[in-house]
Amino acid sequence: MADSRNLRPDELIIEDATIKDLDDNTLKTYLLKRFPIPLKKSEIDASNIEQCSLQDVVSIISEGFDIEQLLRNLQLIKPNGKLTLTALLLFGKVPQRFKPVLTVKCVSFYGDSIGGPEFRDKVNDNDMEGNLLHQYECVMQFFRRNLKYIQVGKEFNQPGQMEIPYLALQELIVNALVHRSLNIPGPIRVFIFDNRIEIHSPGCLPFGLRIKDVEQGTSLPRNQLLFANAIYLLPYSGIGTGIVRALKEDSSIKFENNNENMEFTIIIPRKQIDSVDTPMSNDNNYTNCENENEESDNTQSTKQTIDITKKQQDIINYCSIPRTAKEIFERAGVSRHSKNAKLYIKDLLESGLLEMLYPDTPKHPNQKYRKTQLQL
Repeated sequence: MADSRNLRPDELIIEDATIKDLDDNTLKTYLLKRFPIPLKKSEIDASNIEQCSLQDVVSIISEGFDIEQLLRNLQLIKPNGKLTLTALLLFGKVPQRFKPVLTVKCVSFYGDSIGGPEFRDKVNDNDMEGNLLHQYECVMQFFRRNLKYIQVGKEFNQPGQMEIPYLALQELIVNALVHRSLNIPGPIRVFIFDNRIEIHSPGCLPFGLRIKDVEQGTSLPRNQLLFANAIYLLPYSGIGTGIVRALKEDSSIKFENNNENMEFTIIIPRKQIDSVDTPMSNDNNYTNCENENEESDNTQSTKQTIDITKKQQDIINYCSIPRTAKEIFERAGVSRHSKNAKLYIKDLLESGLLEMLYPDTPKHPNQKYRKTQLQL
């Protein structure tokens, strides 16, 4: 039914989800890009939207509306007030609470086989919990942490370049997140081997598309509502050129459309190269902590070196979108105590892993904390 477009899974309702399960900051980011003209006229932009309440932003866009009415007009919420799957995936605080399999599994293996008994790194499930923007950022961080960097200039201190073009990886991950089949109960899987990268996306190519069609830029979105709205959060153009751009960056990329296993696989060969250390590639093992007391073998070279615990890494990932201290404490499941503030905010600030939205005014009434650009 989905292949014949008589069923649209991204428009299905999530019975138990409510507007309270959506993240205000992600919604504001979306609205800023979706409705730039009225917000610009009111002098609201990326530099100050965090100071505005969600209701203030909505009122500027459509006077007299609340967020539920606005999302209903955008068909992201049904007339009966129920959230669509698209709304949950784009704006949900923890969509996996309702749809546990709509996530991404990331593992870096030793050797060239998925059957290997050991792995270098993996992203823990709770670190990946979040909406599509959060998942995208976690996967890209996983790539930055595990891929090699090559020297591209004569200067020794010149930053290295990732062995696989960053733009190609970006396009391919966004493609997997937006175009995966929402009918198949399985996660996207991202594997790094010594000789290749594999991205396994649930669902074959839809509507009779062939690999040749995709390589030439033919676009027939499987999840039309999701595709039309994710463009305001994820980095893609929405005109079907993502795969074409990825191939332009790296012509060795291969595609497999497996009808038997019901998945679309992207294979990216890795070249044997000598790597160099760069600030971007040194964030090893932050998400590979097996318990909160385990020391990382490769800690970040920052203002102050600390051992990152599993919970601290979760807070770092959570702050991909600026968060208040209250939100951080709630995420960590702790009280607003000075010891907890030191562990989950102060130590991460001093280590350069988090930064203040208003660094010159630490006690700013609208102060929030976000992952540093180095971590993004």
